[in-house]
Amino acid sequence: MADDAGDVQRTTEGWRRLVAFSDAVVAIALTLLVLPLTDAAGDTEAASAWDFLDDHSALVISVLISFAVIAWFWWHHHRMAEYFERYDGVTVFLHLLWLLMIVLLPFSTELGSARPVAGSNVLYVVILTIASASLSAIYAWGRHHPGLLVEGDARRRFVANRGGGITVAVMVIALVVTILVPGSGSWPLLLLLAVGPLEKVLNHTR
Repeated sequence: MADDAGDVQRTTEGWRRLVAFSDAVVAIALTLLVLPLTDAAGDTEAASAWDFLDDHSALVISVLISFAVIAWFWWHHHRMAEYFERYDGVTVFLHLLWLLMIVLLPFSTELGSARPVAGSNVLYVVILTIASASLSAIYAWGRHHPGLLVEGDARRRFVANRGGGITVAVMVIALVVTILVPGSGSWPLLLLLAVGPLEKVLNHTR
């Protein structure tokens, strides 16, 4: 039986199972986001749905932001997964680290919504930064271990793509802004909108 060393290239079927497991965890995290709203709806005394949404506007906005963030991470993971066909111990570890951050997002969303706890915004952005770093690390590991990737032009395009680190850099900047400006809320996350254009510029330059 093969050991867990990083240079062991395991099967395509195993990679598909790892991706399916990751998709399932992301789906559960997205579902957990709405549970606080469900609990609030069960205890509400609002006269109408609009009154309920107005009374819980902070929670609703937090849920929508976290849904968009998790969906954004899933989409980048989905695009990355299409270039892999095998895996090793390092990719499993990085996936589990990424998934841990994903499942912590519903918790940190609730922590910083209706009655924000001190430092909740910083914790939220720290979780996103680690999630970005772990996903970028999977990209980097694949580029340095092309045997894990599909063969042909797709492999060459993946190896040539160097934009993964931009997301981490942007998240670090957002984290610094969140720490220095505690009242900034989720606004620093808008910096993520710059990731796509910056990656295109970097790849075009290279």
